[in-house]
Amino acid sequence: MSLETNLDFVQWALDHDQRLFIHYRDVKGNHSERTINPRKLEYINGNPRLTAFCEQEGRLLRFRVDRMSKIKILD
Repeated sequence: MSLETNLDFVQWALDHDQRLFIHYRDVKGNHSERTINPRKLEYINGNPRLTAFCEQEGRLLRFRVDRMSKIKILD
């Protein structure tokens, strides 16, 4: 999935207050599946970062949008 497509999903979820299901790859290359509730999109050093409530962790986390894949919008 391209960064542009990821940004489209993220922006739509923010605009419509929808949760997302994502596959995520962390900085160490570990993969996880997460259900998140997007809160804020910002750019840090030119890279889009999403602050979202992660249901698995039970807290707000920051996700790099370019490390997301297989994004699904949830009801």
